[in-house]
Amino acid sequence: MIIGIDAGALCVKDKRLRVGVFTLLRSLVVGIARIRPRDTIRLCVFENIDLDVTREFSKNVEIRILPRFLFSKVQLSLSFLLDPCDVFFGTGQYVPLGAPHAIGWIYDLGFLDHPEFYPDSAGQLSTITKSVIFRSEKIITISEFVKKEIVKHFDVDPKRIHVCYPGVETMRKKFPKFYNHPDAHASSPSKRLGINYREKFSPRGSNDREFEIRPYFLFVGAFKPGKNIPFLLRAFSQAVKKGLESDLFLAGSDRWMSEDIEQSIKEKKLSKRVFVKGFVDEGILHSLYAGATATLIPSLVEGFGFPVVESYRVGTPVIGSSAGSLPEVIGEAGICLDPTDEEGFARALLDFEKKEIREKYVKKIQLQLEKFTREKFVKRVSEVIDTETKFKI
Repeated sequence: MIIGIDAGALCVKDKRLRVGVFTLLRSLVVGIARIRPRDTIRLCVFENIDLDVTREFSKNVEIRILPRFLFSKVQLSLSFLLDPCDVFFGTGQYVPLGAPHAIGWIYDLGFLDHPEFYPDSAGQLSTITKSVIFRSEKIITISEFVKKEIVKHFDVDPKRIHVCYPGVETMRKKFPKFYNHPDAHASSPSKRLGINYREKFSPRGSNDREFEIRPYFLFVGAFKPGKNIPFLLRAFSQAVKKGLESDLFLAGSDRWMSEDIEQSIKEKKLSKRVFVKGFVDEGILHSLYAGATATLIPSLVEGFGFPVVESYRVGTPVIGSSAGSLPEVIGEAGICLDPTDEEGFARALLDFEKKEIREKYVKKIQLQLEKFTREKFVKRVSEVIDTETKFKI
């Protein structure tokens, strides 16, 4: 069998954009090729994929470069005529005309309930999603929440929709260590990130000064309006006024940097407590997750929430929003709060500084994380490929 995949998302060169669909697609290609070694996994792209992305690909992964011009609407359709595949994955949330036994992928419908976060594309995204549903025999989505939204907005038979939770990849390397001393070597991640230290209590009579990293909370995600960062800063400010000791780090893709973020930091006079780091490499990000008191995800729109699973992978609990798919992904290993309740978020930050409260959630992480393995993800996707469908198009 030849499984065709729209792999345009893997061509991204800007590492700030290697999130979400990129992460899912790389995991899918690696995993599905391994469990279906007799099949050819044909990746349709419009330029070369970087070697650091393809290094885990199996021998049965075939990369086919098509012309960039009208790649999705014309070039893919032509490729089906000239050299057809048996099944096609519309992983770009688009299914071209003529796609054989198409399996459409829909990740998020936030543009329907919150078009204000998609001012230039909400209408187009709605039209494209309708075409995905019309042209697909089966539909894969990444959370039960999105499945319900598809049924509600597009009146689709639920039996056509298959939920496949994305799986986290295993760590590629050991993440770098944060040194518990302010005089750490200049190249250490703690120095490069500007992490603050505080002096630990020293026993009476001791001449040795001991230090520890100042505790911090961590936000990871795109710096765009739907992630609700100004709200988070207001809640953090409330907590600081009530005695919060921890700092706040903002890490993630700053490609869509919202002006409200810097403005909120200035208005709340948080420049010495909030550190906007933007994009950091994979190793440093793991270190930040591992050292955080908790990861904060106050989103107003979320189709899945990869930072939840990434945080759980290193044993860090989550304080998140009750919006979108987050409650089902966070589970009992964290808490979900109204993303408009500043006082509630502030109270949660103060509570999580207490070790006994935090540990209560840490103990539940492993059980929740078992739902999100790459093995389960690709096995479920493979089952969808082999499932007979009554919904021919």
